[in-house]
Amino acid sequence: MMRTLTAIFATLAFCGNAAAQRINLPPNTVEGFLSNGLHYVILPNSQPRHTLEVRLLMSIGSLQEEDNQKGVAHFLEHMASAGTKEFPGNTMVDYFERQGMKYGRDINAFTSFDRTLYWFTLPIDEYNRNIVDSTLAAVRGIINDITFDAERVKRERGVIVEELRGYNTGDMFYNLKIGRNHYSEHLPLGGENDIMTMDRQRLIEFYRKWYSPSTATLIMVGDVDAGSAEKKVREILGDIPPRQVEKKEWPLSYPKGLSIMEVKDSLDERQKFELIVPHKTIIANSIQSMAEKAKMDMFVQAVSARLNGSRTGFMVSNQWYLANTDHFAITCSYTRKEQLLNNIADMVSVIKRFGQYGLDKDELSTVVEEKIAGMHIRKGTSMSESLCEDFVDFSLAGDRQLYNEDELLKIKQIVRNTAPDDFKQIAQSLLGEMKKHTLAAFTSDTRSGEKITKKDILGAINRADADKSLPYTKPQVAAEEKTAYEVPEILAKKADSPVEGVIESTKVYPDLDVKEVKLKNGMTLLFKRTINDDKKLQVSIIGRGGTDDIKDDSDYYRLRDAVSYIDMGGIENVNHEEMRDVLGEKQISSNICLDGFWHEIMGTCNSEDAQILFNLLYEKIHHPQLSRADFEEAKTAEIENWGKETLLEKLMARDPARCLNNVADRLMRNVIQRNRAMQKQDLEAMSLDSMCAYYKRLFTNPEGKTVLIIGNYNQDEVENIAISVFGRMSRTEKPLDVRNTPACPEKTWNERFDNDNDSQTIYNFLYSGNYEPSLRNTLMLKLMRDLLQQRVIEILRKKMNIVYSPFVDVAYKGVPQQIYYFWFSIAVKNENRDILKSTIRDIIDDLQKNPVSLRELDKMRRSFIVTKRRQLNDNSMSEWKSALSGLIRNGEDIQDFDSYSQVLYSITPEDVRKAFCKYINKDVYVNLYQSVCKE
Repeated sequence: MMRTLTAIFATLAFCGNAAAQRINLPPNTVEGFLSNGLHYVILPNSQPRHTLEVRLLMSIGSLQEEDNQKGVAHFLEHMASAGTKEFPGNTMVDYFERQGMKYGRDINAFTSFDRTLYWFTLPIDEYNRNIVDSTLAAVRGIINDITFDAERVKRERGVIVEELRGYNTGDMFYNLKIGRNHYSEHLPLGGENDIMTMDRQRLIEFYRKWYSPSTATLIMVGDVDAGSAEKKVREILGDIPPRQVEKKEWPLSYPKGLSIMEVKDSLDERQKFELIVPHKTIIANSIQSMAEKAKMDMFVQAVSARLNGSRTGFMVSNQWYLANTDHFAITCSYTRKEQLLNNIADMVSVIKRFGQYGLDKDELSTVVEEKIAGMHIRKGTSMSESLCEDFVDFSLAGDRQLYNEDELLKIKQIVRNTAPDDFKQIAQSLLGEMKKHTLAAFTSDTRSGEKITKKDILGAINRADADKSLPYTKPQVAAEEKTAYEVPEILAKKADSPVEGVIESTKVYPDLDVKEVKLKNGMTLLFKRTINDDKKLQVSIIGRGGTDDIKDDSDYYRLRDAVSYIDMGGIENVNHEEMRDVLGEKQISSNICLDGFWHEIMGTCNSEDAQILFNLLYEKIHHPQLSRADFEEAKTAEIENWGKETLLEKLMARDPARCLNNVADRLMRNVIQRNRAMQKQDLEAMSLDSMCAYYKRLFTNPEGKTVLIIGNYNQDEVENIAISVFGRMSRTEKPLDVRNTPACPEKTWNERFDNDNDSQTIYNFLYSGNYEPSLRNTLMLKLMRDLLQQRVIEILRKKMNIVYSPFVDVAYKGVPQQIYYFWFSIAVKNENRDILKSTIRDIIDDLQKNPVSLRELDKMRRSFIVTKRRQLNDNSMSEWKSALSGLIRNGEDIQDFDSYSQVLYSITPEDVRKAFCKYINKDVYVNLYQSVCKE
């Protein structure tokens, strides 16, 4: 996301009007302004089908707050869903949820420094023909008619305070990077005292001053007729009274000179350092400004090439941070103080070199050629959500994306004419900004005893010398042309076995548009065609059998990494390097996976190379090449490092959330506990031949395996290839033994983990058991999850106002474990712990005694239909792969999945009540909690 134009570049070698030409919006975009100042952008888009993304962007955030209004912009955002004249109370959320939308996913909002964004993901079908009109009515209410019920304002304080307690910027150097300015003084959430003293009058004053059609942009992208939508916008939003609004621009400012921030780290000897130069950004909205942005990209590339020419480890970037400010940053790792200071001097020396001399001729030619080669317009169909994000950037700052080839050609021409002096000016500008303000963020090893001071860093910066810069190393070009390898015959050959002779049966599932072919060898092929623009094809061969099926502990430890070592090699009788080059050139990849109870081999290719990919997978299964040298090297390294704690293990041991999740995995039997721990002799006993024998027993038996073939391909052609290749596989006389007994998850457990927040407890309640795998039972578990989620939001958040974001999920594993568990994750003030527990018991008790209303159940079922349709669209290869492989692993029938609606609507309110009695005992659960005090 970009903000403001900078003037650090030379005059571009492209004349006048053409260079200043604005970049066009995507084809078929309708943009306009109403007479009251409201800005709207509408774009019909086909992906995903039956969906319309709507965004209401208010260019108002915490920056507009006075000192006595901190937190009001974000608090106002909460009140927008708590009642307007058009939708009193909670009726807006209720209306949208009855259309199949979910609060938090399809209906949501967030507030930042410069914006408040409300979004609605609308299902478009015959069921809800008036949803666009109703959404525009909701938008009108947010802009002009929020009611601010006084009691709701009071209750919402507790919710927002809990949100504040759980807030984390995710950046340990945030305080340094944001500086000391209006931004750091007006963080969007405000402080706890600001929130707890918020009142109706303060909200109304801010609302009436800043919420106006002139600060609003309406964005609509998806399944929409632009002309009809534009007419509705004018009819429903056109008479909102205009209000004059004058906004002040707030730059992101920093203290003069060098500002540093150090974070001590006692675990990792290899520390990180980041040198940051804040500077003005570029609005990429014209031919000229996009060319300027491309030149900055090339400068970054040139600095990186210099720094990494003789050694590696430097990362160079230039990214928008906030307001009108980019951060030009160079990052490196270090182990000693002297090494770090030399690195800093090298960083600055390169910039000084470019500021004094510009780029060498070869250096300039390389970055220009590479930049031009990487410049493309957006092709194909973008997802509506992504286009909305682009329009938000456009509406706030003017940034645009490239969709037009002619515009791209003009930009490329300017880039081709880049001169060495252009980079001199960029470097000189950055050096000038460094003198004004520079940021240094770094971690340091507390064990080293070496203290790094501000004076040390300044000294390194000041001794930087343009004439002592790291030299430019020209990329080596091979004297001879690279050998053009042919596709190995074993991968290119077509099977000579007749297709008809290996087929047991075929069937088409019309609702899914999936074709099933059962082979006589026991293998099932599932074909699903999509319309992805890149003509890619994905293949997954999935079968039962994994490491947790190995009963003997010694065998388990010797064989559990078999797939990793087999994947090191290629296939027998084919030169591994040559095959790797061929596959790389054709963009063919493969991967082997092995978990506790399932094994899988996957591949991706362009659909025209299906024959090569299918042959590759067949050969990798039956004739893997064993890389013995790599195996022995890896084995030796593991033995040498035996007993040494790795950095990852150290980090995990001090991360309470990770420790908690590890315990949950163990208790819920996601990880099978062995009778003994691994020993050094287990490593020493590892044999590549034993691993290969185990691997082949897993993968070569076609009985019970399913092949998923998903992508944009010719059905008849790919079907014939797949049948002829995989039809050659023969049943194994002695298949591998697998476990078929259900797992037994732990029902009761109580354990405390550390929490950084001493006033809050984060509870994780897990209710578990066994179930009989079927689609209907899976849908029942999901309905129960959504009902529980709905209840905890309605009661704990909206009525009691003691939590911010309570979360309920369900996990289930059908084959062979047959286990499920509901997971409540809820953060609460310590004084509310008992009431939280008793309320959850009351919620479960009520759902066990009283059937839900048919209206509420219908709302849930409708959301399932909408979610399935949106996720499994014609362009979603990975989602189809996930859904179909999930059916297999969970023991669900694809015929049921093809009749999804009928199965879902067969579930009645009484069925749900009985399921709550069957699957949840309110008094029997696992309690894993993060708190400073033990219960």
